[in-house]
Amino acid sequence: MKTAFIFLLCIAGLNASEVETMVTGFYAKGALEIRGTVDQKEVETALASLTPSFRAAIVTAQRTVEEWRKAAKRNPEIFRDLKPPPGEGPLFTSVYEGGRFTKIENARVAGDRAYVTVRVAGLVPANSDYSWTDILILHQVDGKWMIDDILSNSGSGRPTSIRYRHDYPKPPTAEQASGGNGGQRR
Repeated sequence: MKTAFIFLLCIAGLNASEVETMVTGFYAKGALEIRGTVDQKEVETALASLTPSFRAAIVTAQRTVEEWRKAAKRNPEIFRDLKPPPGEGPLFTSVYEGGRFTKIENARVAGDRAYVTVRVAGLVPANSDYSWTDILILHQVDGKWMIDDILSNSGSGRPTSIRYRHDYPKPPTAEQASGGNGGQRR
């Protein structure tokens, strides 16, 4: 019985190390600097670290942002007063200016899930001590650890789900927008 317990502790330690390596690699690829559309090569590299459902959510969000931009170009007079989704910000943090990964504070593995708390430092102002913690939620998919969500705890009082932060509404049709019931007003 004692041997089995020690064996389980060793396996948990190996899994935590594997998870930490995966998370460090995600941030080393520049994940906190990625903005814009999913067509960029760097975005594709980061997306490879995400579960299929999280990847699909990010891709869908970026396509929706592009739909808003195209609709606003076609009908600038109608879309002038509508607030588009915040597509210019970084994909993997809730702080618009972005951040810099500094360290892993904690990694816990529970079966096929893992929870990793990381410290992120703010970029603006450069000499600032502003930092926050993000919690990465990982799932094991076909034996590989992948990020399923990131809870950004950047000072708003409660963590923000990066997955659901990108759940944007489709742009309204020109008819809906001109009728005042189809868009988000500023």
